[in-house]
Amino acid sequence: MKTLRFTLLLMAALVSTFASAQTTAEQNKANYLKIMEGLNTKSFAALEQHCTADFQDNFPPGFLEATGLKGLAASKAFLQSMFTAFPDLKFDLKEVVADDKAVLAYIVMSGTMKGEFMGMEPTGKSFELDTVDIMWFNTKGKAIQHLGVQDMLDFFEQLGLMPGN
Repeated sequence: MKTLRFTLLLMAALVSTFASAQTTAEQNKANYLKIMEGLNTKSFAALEQHCTADFQDNFPPGFLEATGLKGLAASKAFLQSMFTAFPDLKFDLKEVVADDKAVLAYIVMSGTMKGEFMGMEPTGKSFELDTVDIMWFNTKGKAIQHLGVQDMLDFFEQLGLMPGN
């Protein structure tokens, strides 16, 4: 009888642990999707709601140093510069997977350069860029760090910003 009771308690604990981890992964994915939906509508509300104030993002070299900003404020400043330069900027999510710590996404990012971007004059040309996006979350479901990986050479070539273009 003790063995049966112990086995049932152990099974209940395992199911509870699995359900909790699954819920965390689902929560992380849902929060990531809300952030991306906000970016596609050029709204920072979801970023502010689902990211920590000290959120760490990867930026183009020199961007943080030029602004003097840190954390979520730096991310918002960079995104605003993207929205200004590329008014039709779009993040098309192709695949999104999550676990209890991170979300991994494959995105096709696109836009047309109609404004200045990081000191470069607008070219009027469009880009379409494959992106791998990783966002890490804390145990409360708030994003704490982001890494986006793109072929920046391809980006600049498509925009006509490479010598010889």
